[in-house]
Amino acid sequence: MIPLRFGLAAGAALLAAGAVAASPATGAPSAPATLKNINATANVLSRRFMDALGPGAKAEARLRAFVSPAFIIQRNDGTRSGWPAYLTTHPIITDYAFTIARAQYRAPVMTVVVAISRTTQLVNGQPVVSAPAANLASYVWTPRGWQITAYASFDAVPT
Repeated sequence: MIPLRFGLAAGAALLAAGAVAASPATGAPSAPATLKNINATANVLSRRFMDALGPGAKAEARLRAFVSPAFIIQRNDGTRSGWPAYLTTHPIITDYAFTIARAQYRAPVMTVVVAISRTTQLVNGQPVVSAPAANLASYVWTPRGWQITAYASFDAVPT
């Protein structure tokens, strides 16, 4: 696990592996009360986000469907962005590797600490290979299914 500069008590994942009840008001599925395997769900949601940041028009459509209008990102360089700006200025991830360091779920929210070991991405058209770092993601169950609401990047503490 990557040591962090900040103490994080975080993490949680997704995918309902069980019965999902319908919300009486909308008929849409409500958030599952529990998840069979929180880390597996966290892995699926984290991969879904990384894949949505990939190249191509299909990735862009997946990103628009998966990112909540309430989305905010805080980068380790101090910059931040909200939903509309992020959709037009996000990096393009061409390769990645990560593990789930910790995941927690309390309906309808899942929080995940993602230990990224490597990403290769295009930022403003320039290739960038990242160093290992920790990231914090938050997902929420909505009438449309799981959506990412927040993402934060942290620098790894030098060892």
